[in-house]
Amino acid sequence: MRRGGRVDANARQGVARDGRIGMKRLLACVLAVAAFSLAAAGTAMAGQQSMSSGGGQTHAGAAFGFNAKDDQTGDFNYVGNTTADVTVNGVDIPAGSKFQGHCFEYMHVNFISSTEVRLFAQCRAKYWVDGGPPIDGIAYIQAHMIDNGEPGTDDRACIFFGLNPSPGTGDPGMFLDDCTMGTVLQSGNIQVKPA
Repeated sequence: MRRGGRVDANARQGVARDGRIGMKRLLACVLAVAAFSLAAAGTAMAGQQSMSSGGGQTHAGAAFGFNAKDDQTGDFNYVGNTTADVTVNGVDIPAGSKFQGHCFEYMHVNFISSTEVRLFAQCRAKYWVDGGPPIDGIAYIQAHMIDNGEPGTDDRACIFFGLNPSPGTGDPGMFLDDCTMGTVLQSGNIQVKPA
């Protein structure tokens, strides 16, 4: 500021000091915004995952619904009937018994292609024999889910349940084969979305 033709030294220092403080604040804000933007972009990039979901009625008439991500999160629910005799916790369960599986712990989620995912999980299992109370146990699922486009009329599900991890054809612990007789869904839709 001028006082009688002279520049006030304190005012000049204040302006200079304010200018430096303002510049420092501006630089700090720019750096903070840049750091936040990079962190958000990194989180977004790290957050992109392959995922699959769907549900409906299998070729054999069982109801199912699932979701799965390549970080092995998600679950799989299935309600149908056993296709082979099995013994669970000392109880003989005949083929044709009502079965419900809730799979909550994926061991593997493998995205085979942009349209196919294979799922392997541990499941809580319930079996009903002759209308009696449920028999609880642990089972394992191997499911191959194929997305053949919209609206899902040609989507496919091949599902096996057994007493051993990775059940499938030839596994002595396999008690449910919802694959061999056909895989095209009666109704429903499967979505496979690669990252």
